[in-house]
Amino acid sequence: MFFIWGRPAAPENVRGRVDPHGKASTKALEDLALGREIICYLDGTRANRRPVGVCVLDGQDLGRVMVEIGAARDCPAYSLGRYSAAEDQAKKNGHNLSIDYSLPPYC
Repeated sequence: MFFIWGRPAAPENVRGRVDPHGKASTKALEDLALGREIICYLDGTRANRRPVGVCVLDGQDLGRVMVEIGAARDCPAYSLGRYSAAEDQAKKNGHNLSIDYSLPPYC
């Protein structure tokens, strides 16, 4: 298991932290990627002891897509703001996760 770079979207419950969007985020990722080839480029960093990387699906950055559709948030500590425009777009489209999903401390 690894983290997609710059994209926090915790499962439903990790270390006692409940993410109200965990199931929806998991479902969105499954809908996008299940059974399809994903290429991930690990960057050598770790988050919660798991490798971090950028994953590509059909030539698109999967983290950006997940943030843009409102299934995840930008984690600027890792992405250096790479997904901030995608998060702004998600908010404009009515998917404002920041209302009830604050960024984890590592972001």
